[in-house]
Amino acid sequence: MVPTPIASLDRSGWPEWLGHAINFVSTSVKGLDWDRIVVLYVELERGMGFLSPAYTDASHKLKTEHRPAEVKAFMKYGRDYRRDAGISDLAEYADSWRMWWQGMQPAWRKAEGLALWPLSRAYTAGSELWVDIKRAGTNGFLLVILTLVWWDLKAKSAEERRELASAKEDVLWVLGEMVGGRLFVGTKRASDDAMEMNGPRKKYVLFLRYLISSHDFT
Repeated sequence: MVPTPIASLDRSGWPEWLGHAINFVSTSVKGLDWDRIVVLYVELERGMGFLSPAYTDASHKLKTEHRPAEVKAFMKYGRDYRRDAGISDLAEYADSWRMWWQGMQPAWRKAEGLALWPLSRAYTAGSELWVDIKRAGTNGFLLVILTLVWWDLKAKSAEERRELASAKEDVLWVLGEMVGGRLFVGTKRASDDAMEMNGPRKKYVLFLRYLISSHDFT
């Protein structure tokens, strides 16, 4: 599959904060896996209306339990992307990140401690979905993206890169599930909706449908 460069993303309607965030990601980390994460993340924000919730809006805040301490420091220092995240112990950071990520998942994905990783994908009909993680704006899913970038910048050894890759793959899967539901992937309605669009947006939506339905996220 030919990657879609982050630079060619459909930026129509983007709020200023999103542009700054994506510029940080695109200049900090590279690779097809990151292209896929960013493309689907932007579409997630688009589906939620490119909101810019107030920092005090609890409905668009991710949970803080087990959240890496570096996130609080990032906020304390004015969310300055130029500032180093300050990760001193990557193994501790990775454990904290996985516990935080797991705590935001629906019940059917969770396990005690870190006993289950990667997390379950055995969804059963009627189960809850993404109410704790489908959050817009600067305190929402963006923080998951940023914490992965910091991890990527710090991971050097083969084992550290392997653990990072596993985390990125799970984030990508969740993004695919959240965005895929909105685009009606694999259905006649999805094809009909795409055919009614014109130009770049039509090509972009068709690309998104292919990206999600391929399930080739390694």
